Amino acid sequence: MSEVRTARLSPLVVATGAVWLLSFAVWMASAAYMEFPEPWKVAGRRLLLCTVGVVLCGGLHLLLQPLRRKPLWLRLAAALPLAVLASGVFIAVEDQLYHSTWRRSISEWYYLYRLNITAIAALWTFLTWCGVYFALQVGADLSEKERRLAEAETMAVDAQNRMLRYQINPHFLFNIHSALATLIHEGRNAQAEKLVMGLSAFLRRALEKEPAVGAALADELAAVREYLDLEAIRFGDRLKLVDAVDPSLLDARAPSFILQPLVENAVKHGLGATAGKVTVELGAAREGDAVLLWVQDDGRGAGVAAEHRLGLGLQNVRRRLEALYGKAAALATEAVEPHGFKVTLRFPLEPA
Repeated sequence: MSEVRTARLSPLVVATGAVWLLSFAVWMASAAYMEFPEPWKVAGRRLLLCTVGVVLCGGLHLLLQPLRRKPLWLRLAAALPLAVLASGVFIAVEDQLYHSTWRRSISEWYYLYRLNITAIAALWTFLTWCGVYFALQVGADLSEKERRLAEAETMAVDAQNRMLRYQINPHFLFNIHSALATLIHEGRNAQAEKLVMGLSAFLRRALEKEPAVGAALADELAAVREYLDLEAIRFGDRLKLVDAVDPSLLDARAPSFILQPLVENAVKHGLGATAGKVTVELGAAREGDAVLLWVQDDGRGAGVAAEHRLGLGLQNVRRRLEALYGKAAALATEAVEPHGFKVTLRFPLEPA
């Protein structure tokens, strides 16, 4: 049995039709009360005028839509003169369709009086439509924000799960335990104790952290440094960490686990692709009202295509930033000359 799909009208179309149908009903009730002659002709003219009103509302929508991301007060300020302009056009059309033919049978004073009453009614109709228009926009923005936050929360939990899976990866634990056994065998008990405490702190931080709640950048950097300290046991003096973080940004808000995939990417593709020493740089800087975070390594040649370094981890980071901040955030990658790879995050500056 074939599935039948019904087209769903947008709320704005439904609301526009409802506003002008209500206006038509009010006008027809007024015409009946005043006992206008030839009611069917009056109804025809009113329907035509309502159609003009719908078209004018469509024009208002086209003019107001570019201001969608502007502050609400600015959109309201722009809507008022546009509503006045639409009312003027509407009254000009009505005067040609209705009042000009009726004018010959009534006095000039009464003609102007009815024209002014109609103008005020038309203005209120367009203002009412603008109110409904902005109410629908606010509702749609709130729904979109809730959807993005839910998506960001899901991806944050996924990021935590990926992080924990890596932490309990047998190969990862084997390297840690192997290094621990070596330290104990060589009698370097202080270093062995430091390794155990570092692993405990790293796992505790990952397990206690709320993935859907943002944290201070200082906390995110501390978690990454703990991870790199553990990786330094695996790679020895081949791994060097350079800190290029602006201290004034340590209290800035950052998404949870946002740096972990970037650092894992640098270790995997930087250290894993060369037998030499590799420097991993963690950086943070202010750019206007935004924060720039970057992770850079010098372990792989610039000739390698950037897309080869964009695994699921970085794709997840990009999606999380889009879900949290929309177009205000971005993820950029670049090959660094003479060799290396850099990932830069940009998102709005907010206090933690």
